[in-house]
Amino acid sequence: MFKRKVLTTLAACIACSLFANAQATEAPKIETKPVINKSMVKTDDNINQMVNIAGRQRMLSQKMAKEAMLIVNNVNAAENKINLKNTIKDFENALSALRYGGNVGDHTIAGTKSSRVQYQLRKGENVWNEYKTLLGDVIQSGTFNTAQMKQLDILNLKLLYEMDKATSYIAYNASKSQSGGTVTAVGLSGKQRMLSQKMSKDFLMISAQYDVEQTKASLEESLFLFERILYGLEEGDKYLGLIATKDKTILKQLKKVNGMWLTFKKALQNGINEEQVSKEQVEIIAEMNIPLLNEVHKMVEMFAST
Repeated sequence: MFKRKVLTTLAACIACSLFANAQATEAPKIETKPVINKSMVKTDDNINQMVNIAGRQRMLSQKMAKEAMLIVNNVNAAENKINLKNTIKDFENALSALRYGGNVGDHTIAGTKSSRVQYQLRKGENVWNEYKTLLGDVIQSGTFNTAQMKQLDILNLKLLYEMDKATSYIAYNASKSQSGGTVTAVGLSGKQRMLSQKMSKDFLMISAQYDVEQTKASLEESLFLFERILYGLEEGDKYLGLIATKDKTILKQLKKVNGMWLTFKKALQNGINEEQVSKEQVEIIAEMNIPLLNEVHKMVEMFAST
């Protein structure tokens, strides 16, 4: 059984290489649908974009949990039901494209030919099917009982874990054909998207008085990791395998993200330091997290295009 403290995966694994999971024994061969013909793929379809899109699935796993918690907390519930439905469609479309090829936003990808990656994506899909059913329940009812809240806690982190492994496998394959530093920057900048949503979700779970002490610990770990990666992307971090960024456009974007992060971090720390989170504080996080996510996403796209 997945324990919550085990499934705060990325903070716990900060010492690990992005590619550590990928060095496991090759997964068994499985049948797959034919992938998209490479002649159909645009020039922007490269391995960095595969890492980018796979990594974005980690973010979506957390964004859906956050949107479910906003519904439960009755924060713009009708709007967030629509948002959650759209995020579900987005996740399913990207999962299909990673396996079989297709369009994800402005990018066309050929789908993976790696049996290892296909096997891992299928594992993620199995978790996803259960998670999707639970999310459908909150869209219908607008609330969770205690058992459903616990299930949300387990499944969102389990899906995050499986999609992070898939991203690691894809990144490992990429590292064999191009600069490991570039791939690492794409992978770790992509984790920032996920962390923006994971921290927001944890804040909302604290507001709902769910497993408060453990959730506060999870939030503190994510705060530390977000900041460590952010500074590492700019200045380099040997421990994380990051090389200092020299691209002036990316450096400008990093500074913009950092400015927004400092404000967001202060708001999040209220959830750690105060016994009870107010409705106003919840609304502040709800308002601030998407602008931060959007700017982080721009940063990831910049790294993926280099």
